[in-house]
Amino acid sequence: MIKKWIPFIFLFNTAGLLAQNVSDLPANSFPFNMSGNTVKAFDNRYEGVKGTYTFMDKFGRGNILLRTTLYNGVILNYDAVNDIALVKKDTVSEAFSLRKDMVENFTLINNGESFHFVKAHLNGTPTYMIQLTNQKLKVYCKTTKVLKRSELGGAYSSNDKNFDEFVTDNKFYLLNDSGFSEIQKTKNGIAKAFGEHKDEVSRLLKSKRVDFNNLPLMTKLFAEIELLY
Repeated sequence: MIKKWIPFIFLFNTAGLLAQNVSDLPANSFPFNMSGNTVKAFDNRYEGVKGTYTFMDKFGRGNILLRTTLYNGVILNYDAVNDIALVKKDTVSEAFSLRKDMVENFTLINNGESFHFVKAHLNGTPTYMIQLTNQKLKVYCKTTKVLKRSELGGAYSSNDKNFDEFVTDNKFYLLNDSGFSEIQKTKNGIAKAFGEHKDEVSRLLKSKRVDFNNLPLMTKLFAEIELLY
């Protein structure tokens, strides 16, 4: 007798469910916990890449010494990410890299300023460094660029960095009989690098502006320090 009532009960409950319209659902009762996938959306905030991987924004005329032969008026640039000298046949052609064992030095001219790159060995590795002074003092700069990635936050974040950017990192070195020693990028660090002339350099720096991203400014500063010797 009980078995006969089971189909009837099932039909009754089913009919009740079918009779219930959307309007019958209580407020805020939509079943968001149903299985399924979220809809993919595109983030249009990304603004691409800013800056360039090269030392200069554009290629320019300079000179380069390949072993024993000096070439003037060559279209050059420097790949500051991969530490490679770049050259073009003309302004519209593609750039190609030069083997490091072929290059002795090269000079880039940017906005009227000359930057002389020499091949040196830093920590046992051949690399290009910019020569800032080369008389009584031998001061060099190792310039590199690093791609800093974007940092997109939430949809309503106001502190987003919406683009990738090539960021310059300059490190300064003093060459002496024992090799290269890094100059710390503070006024006190500069003074300490010059040993017995520390006090004189410290007094000089009190009236000087220091900007480690401004190579012409730093070149002039180290030239003034050289006059103390």
